[in-house]
This record gives sequence, C-alpha cells and structure tokens, in this order.
Amino acid sequence: MPLNNKRLFEMSGLIPYCPLCEHRYTPLEARLLDEKDDVCLMYVSCKKCRISLLALVIDNQIGVSSFCLVTELSMDDVIKFKDSSAISPDEVLELHDALQDNVFVNKLITN
Repeated sequence: MPLNNKRLFEMSGLIPYCPLCEHRYTPLEARLLDEKDDVCLMYVSCKKCRISLLALVIDNQIGVSSFCLVTELSMDDVIKFKDSSAISPDEVLELHDALQDNVFVNKLITN
C-alpha cells in the first residue's frame, strides 16, 4: 500500500532539518517524485538556503532506510533527468576532447 508524503517522510529517517543551514523541514515540504515496488524517490528543498535533498527511501523486511544526496537540482530537473539514459564513457571522452579545442571553449564562453 503506498504511503502518503507525511507518513513516508516520518518513517524514512530523513533528517528533519537542512544539513547546511539547519532550517527545519515539515513533512508537507517533502515531495514524492516516483515510486516503484518498495522504493520511493523523494525531494525536499530548504526554503531558507535553497539547497535540496534527494532521497531514495526503501521499505523492506528490516524496516525503512533512506539514502540522501544534497543537491542544487530543482525538482523539475530531477523529474527531467530521472528516467534519462546514463552517460556513456564515449560521451565523456568526446566532451573531454571538445574541451581541449580552444575554438569550442571560446564558443561556450561567448554564447
């Protein structure tokens, strides 16, 4: 049975305050972005310093666990990228080569 945001936030073990400025979150500020089987993706943004937490909350036989990441991504960014494919090693190498090209870098800077 899916949990509502407030109950999920309370059970998840998410820290109830911003790890940077210590502003307290309320359960209503947590957003459930995705849910598959027993894993939920949650997002909480600090209204004071604008840093956000992205959390995977896992409900299994031994209880509820969460893994959090401090991020500057907006909720829209997370939604946009959460289902996109991974970057391949070849794409990383292509970007590295492009950054070695002064013409490419100058175009980035001037645009």
